[in-house]
Amino acid sequence: MSTLRSANEQFEQIMLIRSDAISEAAMGAAKVAREAVQTASEKWCEMIDALAAVSYTHLRAHETAAN
Repeated sequence: MSTLRSANEQFEQIMLIRSDAISEAAMGAAKVAREAVQTASEKWCEMIDALAAVSYTHLRAHETAAN
């Protein structure tokens, strides 16, 4: 019976190590994905801000021309 117990304990240890390695890899991939999304969001916000500035300037030009 001790052989079976020993085999089960070894199996459990191997599974725990494997699960930890898989979890660490998944966390690393999630971090990379979050950073990519953050960068894309920042660029998107910059583009929206630039469009708002151009639109406001364009409207002011029309207002000045109308007066």
